[in-house]
Amino acid sequence: MAINRLEKRNGTWQPRPWITSFRGKPFGWDFNLQRFAGTSWYVDNTASGLNNGTSWTNAWETFADIVWGGVGIVAGDTLYISGGPAGQTYGETLTISVSGSVGNIITITPGTDSGYNGTVTVDGGGARTWAIRDAGYDYITINGFTVIGVVHATNGAIEASNASYVTIKYNTITNDKSRGVQIYNCDHSIVEHNDIRSGDISNSYQTDGIYAKLGDNNEIRYNYVLIGNNGDSHNDPIQTDWEEDLKVYGNYSCHVVGRGGSADQGMLIADPVGYNLIYNNVIRGGIQTQWQALLLQDPDTAGGTFHAYNNIVIAQEPTFGYAFRVHNSVTNSQIYAKNNICYSPAYYAMCIDNGASPTSRVDYNQLWSGHATLVAYDGGGKTWAQWQAAGYDANGQNVDPSSEWDTGNEYRPNIGATSIDNGTDMSAYFTIDRDEVTRPINGVWDIGPYEYGAGSSNKLVLILKS
Repeated sequence: MAINRLEKRNGTWQPRPWITSFRGKPFGWDFNLQRFAGTSWYVDNTASGLNNGTSWTNAWETFADIVWGGVGIVAGDTLYISGGPAGQTYGETLTISVSGSVGNIITITPGTDSGYNGTVTVDGGGARTWAIRDAGYDYITINGFTVIGVVHATNGAIEASNASYVTIKYNTITNDKSRGVQIYNCDHSIVEHNDIRSGDISNSYQTDGIYAKLGDNNEIRYNYVLIGNNGDSHNDPIQTDWEEDLKVYGNYSCHVVGRGGSADQGMLIADPVGYNLIYNNVIRGGIQTQWQALLLQDPDTAGGTFHAYNNIVIAQEPTFGYAFRVHNSVTNSQIYAKNNICYSPAYYAMCIDNGASPTSRVDYNQLWSGHATLVAYDGGGKTWAQWQAAGYDANGQNVDPSSEWDTGNEYRPNIGATSIDNGTDMSAYFTIDRDEVTRPINGVWDIGPYEYGAGSSNKLVLILKS
């Protein structure tokens, strides 16, 4: 049962000196007694009660009314925001101002009670520079909001900075004039199961779907990101810079078919530090000339290792589009690529600049290009025969996958696809596919992000969008 613990006196919120009962039992406190952990708090911009956040009747009426810390929200609490019976919109920024702790996450989420569990939309109104912001507070979960209308060249509509153990999940974001989710200088944080889309637009805002920079031990997983901006700023569905020990997996990281600006990749991993694992993603680049679907930029300058396994990587550009490219590397000795499907309609399926990566680290890939020299390596082009003669992809395939996957079902393989049962065991790194089906199904790994077979073809998509 919710308790009225606050009242407004002399223009400020203060604790009531006595509470007579809690859950039916007699109870009292004075000003020096700390409040309960694991408490539920409420925001409803249609409420008209005491405005102290302690129940739906007495909910805080604006985000600005929320009391963070002290006698308000503390570690272990949950903040519920009303969506009404059929949806409710909040035209202000939700700014988080207190941390949780180990085992005591602060969760911020739409209401779950009947009459309050409609969609909660946080609307930037075409003017505000964030919808939800965490600037330095740890152990926070932001879950289940719809976000529109944020405007800023480089901010995220939902953003966490200088924070640890932040989870941003199950949000639906339209990012026509901002990044979707941004985590900056964060560690041990997770961005997962978000649906992020920009419309078919053309502007100068950086509409990256997910952007992460200067963090460590972060994970970006199972997000659906679809970007339609034709502008010439950065509009990468997923981009990271100087992230250390990063994992990116299970994502649909794509440009809208036929769209993309002149500086757009499907996924950009720049200056990776430490151990970086990229797997089970579907990645589709933009339409502009000479840009990549998956780009690993400057890996050696930061001393990182880069592991790319079981991804589908698709170049759209019909003349000069790269699929998978490693750029500005000194030695490439830290590059591992296996079980990937790399497709370019007319240019390089794979490009590894300036190096001589050990052949055992690049194998079991399915490469295809409409161009005879389908691989660019160490300054020159190679045909499939020349690529294998150099020792690479000894167990790989030179097969056109475009007739073997279902483009309307996020590129899942059709019956008889040559990617089925032709991969190598990657269980030292992961044991599930993009649909969270256990790999392998029949003892042999498939190439690409999906494991075909019993239980997988009817599996629900993780993000139920096409």
